[in-house]
Amino acid sequence: MNPMLKVSAAVLIAAMSAIPVLAAVDSAAVTMGTATSIAPASSIDDLVGKWTMKDLDALNAAKSVTVFDTKNLYGATDIEMISDADTRALGDLQKLHAALNGNAALKAWFAKNKINPDRVVTITDVNGAVDLYLY
Repeated sequence: MNPMLKVSAAVLIAAMSAIPVLAAVDSAAVTMGTATSIAPASSIDDLVGKWTMKDLDALNAAKSVTVFDTKNLYGATDIEMISDADTRALGDLQKLHAALNGNAALKAWFAKNKINPDRVVTITDVNGAVDLYLY
C-alpha cells in the first residue's frame, strides 16, 4: 500500500475523531462567577497549579463552565494569597497553560469566550459543572 495513503487515512481518522470533542466543549454554557458564589480563597490557594489531564477532559466535556476572575472578585488579602500561590506554582502553571494552549478544541473555546488560557490557575469539576479560576 502506498505510504501516503496510510498517512492520509490517519489524518482523516484523527480529524473525524476531533469533531465530537469540539462539539462538546463548544456547547458548554459559560457564566461569569460572582463574589457571592466564588469559593473562599483559602480553599483555592491549595489548588493553584494542581491539575491532571482529567481536568482538561472535564473541561472538554463540560455542560457548563463558570469563570471566576479572582482579581475582580476577591479582596486585597485574598488576592495576595492567590498571587503567592501563583508564584509558588509557577512551573506547574506553565505546564497547565501549555496543555490548554496545545489542545486545539480548548484553545478555540478560550478564544470564542474571550478568556486568556494563560490566566487559568485551577480547574474544578463537580458532576460536569466546571469552574475555571483566573488570576
